Amino acid sequence: MGSIERELDDIQGNILRAYGFPFARYEVVRIINRNNARRLMTSVLDQQLVTTAAAWDPDSKPAATLNVFFSWTGLEAIGVPQASLDSFPEEFRQGMAARAALLGDTAANAPDTWEFGNDPDRNHVFFAVYGRSLADRDRLLEKLQAELAAVAPAVEVTHQLDAAMLPSGREHFGFADGFGQPSIQGSGAPVFPGEGTLQPDGTWAPLAAGEFVLGWPGETGQPVAMPQPDALAHNGSFLVYRKLEQHVPAFRTFLKAQAERLYGDASAPNIELLAAKLVGRWRSGCPLALSADADDPALAEDWHRNNRFNYAADVTGETCPYGSHIRRMNPRDGRTGGGLVRTHRIVRRGLPYGRWLADEVDDGEKRGVAFMAINASIRYQFEFLQTEWMNNGEFAGLNRNDVDPFVGEPRNGSRFRIPDPRGVPKNIFDLPAFVTLRGGGYYFVPSIKAMRFIGAQSA
Repeated sequence: MGSIERELDDIQGNILRAYGFPFARYEVVRIINRNNARRLMTSVLDQQLVTTAAAWDPDSKPAATLNVFFSWTGLEAIGVPQASLDSFPEEFRQGMAARAALLGDTAANAPDTWEFGNDPDRNHVFFAVYGRSLADRDRLLEKLQAELAAVAPAVEVTHQLDAAMLPSGREHFGFADGFGQPSIQGSGAPVFPGEGTLQPDGTWAPLAAGEFVLGWPGETGQPVAMPQPDALAHNGSFLVYRKLEQHVPAFRTFLKAQAERLYGDASAPNIELLAAKLVGRWRSGCPLALSADADDPALAEDWHRNNRFNYAADVTGETCPYGSHIRRMNPRDGRTGGGLVRTHRIVRRGLPYGRWLADEVDDGEKRGVAFMAINASIRYQFEFLQTEWMNNGEFAGLNRNDVDPFVGEPRNGSRFRIPDPRGVPKNIFDLPAFVTLRGGGYYFVPSIKAMRFIGAQSA
């Protein structure tokens, strides 16, 4: 089958390894002229604006990057043949809004409340522009806009979001982020302990590239089923985009009230302990599994240690609750079994949006995270995590009302359980909604050759 390392220049960037750039602009557009949209695809490739996964040395790393993704209706709008459209997986053809009930996107998260993404005919192409600086990002945006102007009319913008790393380097709830990403065979990215799959000898093996890139063997030894023809699918992937608004004042108020109820007072140590129990890491990123009683920022900063753990010594969840966010997202060697975990990993991308709330008083501004998940199978990766591990505690021997405290389905009677060594768990019932879904979609990430294929379709 060859080596994926030899085809990195055909794979769009930000799949196999993160850019790490602090500034981004995300735009979703509707195609209004099929032929002009095809010309645009060819033009951005000819101008080498689309960034690939090819390795960079310090002298060749670009100042800004561009990537292009298509919804199923976008592929249809630009003229991909019907036989190819029909060969895409059902979940992608339906789109995220149509699968809201399955995903638990109900009540305040239901599609009829979204800012974008609930109308498939206005959700065709997703452009993601990143920059090392705001000026770098904007210079590339200007180039993209010039290409758009040259083929106008081609598209119209239906959603736009500026995102940027916060000055603290953390997300809006105050947690350091970016830990626990899967290491991927052939990515060229540095490999650290704990990022892959735990082996019997205690080492960690990278995940097969086919878990994230179409046309390559996955953890089962076989590639996932691909759309047709191979020229369209090979070296592609799928991306899930969700704009998640974070209710920071509500989260801070909750921590104070529950720390006092559960631990006797709302002192800073008790607030930080409760926050760590909900996430599974202290706010520095130090995992509870390695430091149960106090934060250890030095350990959090050590990439050879901060993800090197499993849950074998914590079978009751007294150190890191089974319901905590990171234990749900990646149970590692937990009750689900190692083989199952290996086939349900995702690559997480995205950045915060909105300003950091420095004061305790709600300023009324909107803030949150532009969440992205990259996977070769939306159904068996993102959707599995969302339905089985985020919204259903039964996988870990909990109750169905035990939902993820941050992105679980809002439910009456929802519960978060903190096991106690005395056998009486500390329970939190009717979890407030700290996060609200404001829109999103499912997108295909074509390879460079596939973009050529799309641009070359005849009317």
